[in-house]
Amino acid sequence: MLILLRHQIIRLGLAAVFMAGGLYLAYLLLMAPHRAALPADGRLTAGAPLPDRQLVIPRLGVQVNIVADQLAQLDHGLVVQRTGAGGNPAKGGNFVLVGHRYVFSWVPARVSLVSVFYDLDKLKTGDAITVYWQHKRYHYTVSRTYQVKPGQLSVEAPTTGPKLTLYTCTLQGQADGRIVVEARTSS
Repeated sequence: MLILLRHQIIRLGLAAVFMAGGLYLAYLLLMAPHRAALPADGRLTAGAPLPDRQLVIPRLGVQVNIVADQLAQLDHGLVVQRTGAGGNPAKGGNFVLVGHRYVFSWVPARVSLVSVFYDLDKLKTGDAITVYWQHKRYHYTVSRTYQVKPGQLSVEAPTTGPKLTLYTCTLQGQADGRIVVEARTSS
């Protein structure tokens, strides 16, 4: 009888541990990274020097630094310029930036830090994007949002005119496809 009672207590204890762990895991998976809204014009603190390389998406509350073709830096909450297309705000062409959509972590603050493009699919035509490049400000307006297959790298193709292309994986992961946002320069 005592052994049977001990087994039941162990089972109940294990069930409580698994249930608590499952609830915490569900919380992490369902918790969307939230960012505070930014000024619509993408301006930073008045009087402060302009950043060297930074992406600001006011509608999504995104304000992150840009690094060149160092994909490992995505895990540090940065966006990466894909230099294969060869564009940038100063010289024109297709300026391509990539960032993580969702990265799981046991620490909720890290999920928010690294998942910079979590809400990228919520951008709409006409939304403003600001890029700070070499201490100058460049304004863009979203012109198109769409999805492509995983291997469809035509989104990185060079262009003759200035264009900003942002892309990330869908929430189902990189094997499912990519969300792409195209933006054109604006005054």
